[in-house]
Amino acid sequence: MSAPDAAIDKMIYGGRIPIQFELSPQDAGANLEPFYLLAPRGGYLTLCSDKITKHFQSQPKQQVSGSAPSALDLQSSEIWFEYQGRALKWNHPIGVLYDSFASTDGLPWRVVVHTSNYPTDRVMRCDGMAAIESHFVGQLKQASFIKHGTTQVEGLQSDTDRRQLWLGLANDDYEQFRRVNEKLMTTKGGNWFKRAPFRVYVVDEKTAEDPYALVDIIEQPFPIIKEDGAPQTLRDLQHSLGLHAGAGQVIVHGVGPPIDTPLQWLAEHLAYPDNILHLVWRPTPSA
Repeated sequence: MSAPDAAIDKMIYGGRIPIQFELSPQDAGANLEPFYLLAPRGGYLTLCSDKITKHFQSQPKQQVSGSAPSALDLQSSEIWFEYQGRALKWNHPIGVLYDSFASTDGLPWRVVVHTSNYPTDRVMRCDGMAAIESHFVGQLKQASFIKHGTTQVEGLQSDTDRRQLWLGLANDDYEQFRRVNEKLMTTKGGNWFKRAPFRVYVVDEKTAEDPYALVDIIEQPFPIIKEDGAPQTLRDLQHSLGLHAGAGQVIVHGVGPPIDTPLQWLAEHLAYPDNILHLVWRPTPSA
């Protein structure tokens, strides 16, 4: 890997979004001080739950009917997140959620924290850190199968390696993550990946405005190279999916990469920690 590419990898992993977490007044019974966090783009909101819980539990509840203030009782497993009426999916990376729904609304991103009435009809329940780890490893295996045609690759076969990948994400430790993740980005004989492990979130104007609307997610096998051996580009992927240049833009990690960028390079350097290239498609607003 070249030095510039290595620097890009570190910068992408270090991407942050300033978030203002506000506890829902309906759950807290009082307006408590918000919690501010520079959250990793590649992480999950549920990985922030312990820090959020500690912050709000350190503040006394509002005194009610002459009783003494008491500490707020929060259960991390019951926490869910909402933005402008939309229940945010904990199994989607933070960067994807922000780029999909909040990137035009300024910073910090104001997210409401709920501790009751879990919306199981809109968000699957998260049963703690083990569930997050299981989801993350499952995504890694899916990405590996798409890229290499197998999950039996160095970096995923060992329990130790899988654990190091998870702890690198959970502890926001780039070096711990990088040491194993480089194995997943290595191809035999210097060849390219077989296919691009991508996921496109199509967020049109109607979906963006309706908090109950489901986001159309596109993922399908797509080869890295064309039949003539030429590299496939982001333009080729967009065209294949009917997402034509000029009608909108693909966003990844908060930026719109040039549409002639090879998919191989994007998959190696702009994939999220789960090794999937999460792309947000935002159509050009109608006049």
